[in-house]
Amino acid sequence: YGLNVPSSDSVVVNNNVMTSHIDGGERNNTAIGNPSSSGSVFTNNTIDLSQPDGNLYGINTQDATIENNTISLFSWTCQHWCSDNSYAVSADGSVINENVINADLTSCCGGDKYAIISHGNENTTSAIVNNTIHSGDANNTRGILASYADLHDNVVEARGRAVVIVGNSSVAFNTITSSHSTAINSGGVGSLTVTDNTITSNSTAIDVSDIGSLTVTDNTITSNSTAISLNGSDVVVSHN
Repeated sequence: YGLNVPSSDSVVVNNNVMTSHIDGGERNNTAIGNPSSSGSVFTNNTIDLSQPDGNLYGINTQDATIENNTISLFSWTCQHWCSDNSYAVSADGSVINENVINADLTSCCGGDKYAIISHGNENTTSAIVNNTIHSGDANNTRGILASYADLHDNVVEARGRAVVIVGNSSVAFNTITSSHSTAINSGGVGSLTVTDNTITSNSTAIDVSDIGSLTVTDNTITSNSTAISLNGSDVVVSHN
């Protein structure tokens, strides 16, 4: 850990530089850990982590504010440890705003590698706003995994899936690109709105199934495969 403050509410972490470049041997490497807490604020930090393999974590918290941070994560092999999950920011029920994230994480051993993971609930909606995300030059690192969230005005570039929605959410006014996979993917969600986005994919641009109420409107979509794939959804599609 660079900083580990578990079960500590209202922590304030501002204006720090955390750098770790390891040749190998570490299974887990975390810049800031603040699990089982609420009300913390993380702003204007620079985090730069790299190592051959294992799991890399930038900021781990919940019910927090994460703003104006620059986070870079890089791993590239499986020589010492499998990398079963890694992320730049994991913050459920949080405001994640105006961060710059670069995440290129080894794809060995499966698992989930995302720039941002944030799950709200019916009472608390995550806000993922104005972030710039670049995921996966060499590896299939994904962009955003979210539920019960508002995603708007983000720029997301990913080699893997750019945006994955697993709970009621709104995706609006974003620029979303996936070079090797689906730009927006969702399934089994009660309500999803996808509007006013610029979406580019070399695969299916929007791939959704079993959505209770789906609205896809006013998007600009470029795809080398299928623009919109719908299965088992109650859907309104217009002006795309």
